[in-house]
Amino acid sequence: MPTSLAEAPPSLLTPEAVTELIARLLDPTVPNSAKLDSVQGIAADPGLPNRVAESPGRNGARITVAITATRLGAPGMLAEGTGAMNDGPPQPVIVNFVAEDGTWKIEKTWYCQIAYSFMVASPLCPS
Repeated sequence: MPTSLAEAPPSLLTPEAVTELIARLLDPTVPNSAKLDSVQGIAADPGLPNRVAESPGRNGARITVAITATRLGAPGMLAEGTGAMNDGPPQPVIVNFVAEDGTWKIEKTWYCQIAYSFMVASPLCPS
């Protein structure tokens, strides 16, 4: 259940913690069970994290993300940094988080955009 407006948001995650969280989500060797607390609404498709994590590797791609700052901002917390594919130049990235059950989770809409970009369909993500 989302945190109500009357509740204070959780403490901001550090850039290092967000970088680690994203690396864990993109690592196909990390079991889904270790990823389910990181994405908003993931109970609708609990197998999605590893389908997303496995997709780049099927095409020989390597994805890296480095977060350099976190701050409060709509929809809750924003994590800013860069992302790169293979040896391409880093591109700006902003990861949206929402407060849910007293913790920060990657916003469902943002995660679905990543799934779509990796050509991974899910009932979590309306088409």
